Amino acid sequence: MKYIICVLLLASGVAASKTPKLYHCQQKDGRVVIQDRRCIATQLQRAKPIAPSPAKSQPKVSTNSIARSQNSKTKTRKSIDKQSRSPFFVFGWDRFLPANWMLVKEEVGSTQHLMLSKTRFKGSNDFLSGIKLSVYSQTMKSQRVDAFALALSLYHQIREQHSERLIDSQFKTHSRYKIFNIGYQVENSITALTEFYIDESNNDLFVLTIQSPKSNWSLHQKLANQISSNL
Repeated sequence: MKYIICVLLLASGVAASKTPKLYHCQQKDGRVVIQDRRCIATQLQRAKPIAPSPAKSQPKVSTNSIARSQNSKTKTRKSIDKQSRSPFFVFGWDRFLPANWMLVKEEVGSTQHLMLSKTRFKGSNDFLSGIKLSVYSQTMKSQRVDAFALALSLYHQIREQHSERLIDSQFKTHSRYKIFNIGYQVENSITALTEFYIDESNNDLFVLTIQSPKSNWSLHQKLANQISSNL
């Protein structure tokens, strides 16, 4: 059995634009946590003050021109920010899903859970085999933590719950998201893989889980890939 924390620390050294650098920090009560900030804030060096550059004469610009320029920049920034969020929040995202799959949606506060299975089920309590997508939108508002910190918290919950049946964990490179995953055994015949898709610019978090017996894994993996490609 591989210990997940070691794999994450080694994987964080891989050069990738979205690969985080993690720190292994011991708390006062003896617990060890993983975080993407240095362990002790006081270790950070203070930036040296920069001497101001000699003042240069600037051409006069009317206040109306400045106002128009600022308004234009604001509108452009808002437009970019709106477009940068996942298509999940924009259109009928689940319309591409296979018609013969059962889809159950649950909402807990601001969190959405979407579960898909070819086997009939009522909700999360009797969901056993299929795909589950949990969506945590703008986590700083809804959870009061950033998306990466929430992903780490959920990751550690899985580690604690399935500590005797952990399989593997790794980072994945992506042009848009930070992604890492964890594999574990749910039951003797059911294996699960949970992947965390972290949108740091919007603090959106997508948690995609495949839960399946080995005989149906390729079928569920295909649908999971279809979902992740539309995030």
